[in-house]
Amino acid sequence: MTIRIAYVIHKPRIGGAELHLLEVLKCLDPQRFTPLLVFLGHGQREPLYEKYRETGVEIVNLGMPDGVFRLTNVTKLRLLVRLLKAKRIDIVHGYLMEGNLLSSLAGFIAGVRIRITSKRSLERYNRKQLLVVKLSNLLSHKVTVVSNAVSQFVQEFEACPATKIAVIPNGVHPNIDSADAGDHADFRQYLAIPKDAFVVGTVARFGWKKGYEYFVQAAAMVARELPSVRFVGLGDGPLKQEIEALADRLGVSDHVVFPGWERDVRQKVALFDVYLCTSIIEGMSNALLEAMAERRPVIATAVGGNRETVRDGVTGYLVPPADPAALARRILELAGDPQLAERMGRAGRASVLEDYSVDRMMARMEDLYSSLIERDTRLQTHEGMSP
Repeated sequence: MTIRIAYVIHKPRIGGAELHLLEVLKCLDPQRFTPLLVFLGHGQREPLYEKYRETGVEIVNLGMPDGVFRLTNVTKLRLLVRLLKAKRIDIVHGYLMEGNLLSSLAGFIAGVRIRITSKRSLERYNRKQLLVVKLSNLLSHKVTVVSNAVSQFVQEFEACPATKIAVIPNGVHPNIDSADAGDHADFRQYLAIPKDAFVVGTVARFGWKKGYEYFVQAAAMVARELPSVRFVGLGDGPLKQEIEALADRLGVSDHVVFPGWERDVRQKVALFDVYLCTSIIEGMSNALLEAMAERRPVIATAVGGNRETVRDGVTGYLVPPADPAALARRILELAGDPQLAERMGRAGRASVLEDYSVDRMMARMEDLYSSLIERDTRLQTHEGMSP
């Protein structure tokens, strides 16, 4: 018998948690586990939905509107409870705030054997949100986190005991089908990037957490010293127009390109000479790991999981958050020393191979699932034998 797991998330927008879960569903061992994917909202309307469908995993859309914490959604909660019972789910695993709360609550009501929530960020909450996350932690048997930084944060701010936390870092594929020189040339032409340009890039959603304003401010500083530089920000989100307007005000629109979300992002990352992560808060960046896997030297803010994945001076540089001048100095240093950039790129790939491969991530997740089920089985057996 396989272990039946229900994964619960609000909707498949483009984001770190959603892309991580997509990878999990692709790689989960079908001989040991049978997954079910539950979108609390209208998953069919979101950009990653077809990617999820391609995994072949059964998908259920509950159709909750945005703003999950509505009294009218009690009916949807009851549907989730009935679904977990009908599918005889062994483990329910939630993602993000809504998924964590409703999966743990429905799982508790349905009597699901193992309830897991996951934390991927260092975002602080208002009073209402804090009550929500504490409740989901309380109802869970385990809380998975992507870095030691997130573990410490969850213990300190959410009062979650360390014994309940399992650290499972993100993982990426060390090898993919890389784009060839022709593809790179086509992409440069599509973005109007000169052949001799030094390209600095990032992949991130346009939200406040990612610090895109510092990406643009650094671009303005570097462009004064290195006119051939081009900055590329791949992604989309609510602040995209605001950041584009900032580039225009700073007079660097000719040096900065924001093409939106691109397919085959990993292949596009190989176009960059330097990868930049300007996050204000960061649990652990998948895109940063993918850049390292592609032998790109990286410059990242010294926040959260970045301090664990980047070895300062070895695989790249760590700089203070919200400090575009520090970003600019390191970019110019790497632009002026190709051999240093190459050494850092090689060291970054070696680090990914050792600690952050998708195989290692999946082994940790699957071992956690199996160990929790085995422990629960032993407890039930012991209770059944008790007089």
